[in-house]
Amino acid sequence: MNDREAVEAAIRDYIEGWYTGDAERMERCLHDNLVKRTLAGDEEPGGLRELTKQRMVEVTAAGGGEDPTAAGDIVVHDISGDIASGHVLSEEYLDYVHLARTPKGWKITNILFKTLDT
Repeated sequence: MNDREAVEAAIRDYIEGWYTGDAERMERCLHDNLVKRTLAGDEEPGGLRELTKQRMVEVTAAGGGEDPTAAGDIVVHDISGDIASGHVLSEEYLDYVHLARTPKGWKITNILFKTLDT
């Protein structure tokens, strides 16, 4: 698997793992020091809410997005040596992701996301 395919596979594990409630896939694709953020909204204008890898794996194991048929469109923007960026667009979310190459493969290190208006 080349780097672009490996980066895309990590992002696919993230979005498909979420929607199928597959904690193993979520565990596999996230860096131990992941920080996932979204704007806090009206509760704290300009503030951020954060999730860790542990929390993401927990909520995924509890059912995640609970929509095994959901899909996400993945775009890999750039790969430069041992870092990469991309995004995934699903029906509910837009996630911008950063990844790093580790001895265990490409891992998602940062996610900035927003919930899409329905």
